[in-house]
Amino acid sequence: MAKQILTLERLKELFHYDPLIGRFTTLKARSAGWVEHDGYLRVSIDGRNYSCHRLAWLYVFGVHPSGEIDHIDGCKTNNSIANLRDVPRKTNSENARAAHRHNKSGLLGVQAKRQASLRHGFKLLARATILDHSAMRMPHTKHT
Repeated sequence: MAKQILTLERLKELFHYDPLIGRFTTLKARSAGWVEHDGYLRVSIDGRNYSCHRLAWLYVFGVHPSGEIDHIDGCKTNNSIANLRDVPRKTNSENARAAHRHNKSGLLGVQAKRQASLRHGFKLLARATILDHSAMRMPHTKHT
């Protein structure tokens, strides 16, 4: 069974969105949604969970975002429309504030790996020049 796409009309039947403060409320003026473990606000509509920042885009512009929704200030709960922009994944990834938790180097855009080569006897079959995270440290200089 194919997923039904949420329409603007259905969204407005259930919620009101204030674009200045970025909050969804029910039509009875109750705050809607919850903060998920990843820090984003979500609401449930017809048994399916939706990210509030994507719904805010739909509510204001009448279309689903074509890419990812970037929170300009980096605050995942600030869903005011002035703080949201529709961007490709690459652009959104470039705005990361901290390294991913699996990044061993701890630095954005840097991966810690080791030198590797594959040999058979004396013949070099393959070599990979790979960054070692110790090389990322600044060399010591003498102050005179």
